Amino acid sequence: MVRGEGSTTYATPVTPGGVCLCERPRERQRAAAIDPKQTGSGLVKRAALKKTVLTAIATLAISGGMGVVAQPANAAPNCNSTVTIGPTPGGTYKIVPAVNGSTNCELGYGNQSAAVRALQQSLNHCYHAGLSADGIYGTQTQTAVRNAQRAEGIPVDGRYGPQTRSAMNHAYYYYGGRFQACGAYA
Repeated sequence: MVRGEGSTTYATPVTPGGVCLCERPRERQRAAAIDPKQTGSGLVKRAALKKTVLTAIATLAISGGMGVVAQPANAAPNCNSTVTIGPTPGGTYKIVPAVNGSTNCELGYGNQSAAVRALQQSLNHCYHAGLSADGIYGTQTQTAVRNAQRAEGIPVDGRYGPQTRSAMNHAYYYYGGRFQACGAYA
């Protein structure tokens, strides 16, 4: 017989041979809490719990809650170089992150390249980020990108991609390398 008292469940104790120990004082009966491995209903409850836990783990893994994150099928490649775009009518140019001559690329935490350096320079000139333009996309660069995304009213994820490139201001330079102004990508 299973009895509940408060939040603890107790059973009438039996010996391994199935002999009832009902004559025990009530205090000793309460100390003999159910062992799920020795009762039929305990085995069912244990199996149900195991199934629930496994389902929860699978759900978390699928949703990315356990660090399992899939790249979208149409994800842009990582930027690893730069392109110079210009001259503008004012005789200036900008240097933007690229891959194989295309600016349709992405940068994120952990990337290291000239593309990151160009991004850091634009963040410094146009958003006063105060970054060391070392070409390493670390936590400070990620935070600066988030701030730029927030300032431009686009979704904030800390990654530089086509949407961020189009929305943020980029540093424009005079030929010879002197900074001139900030302006839109287009």
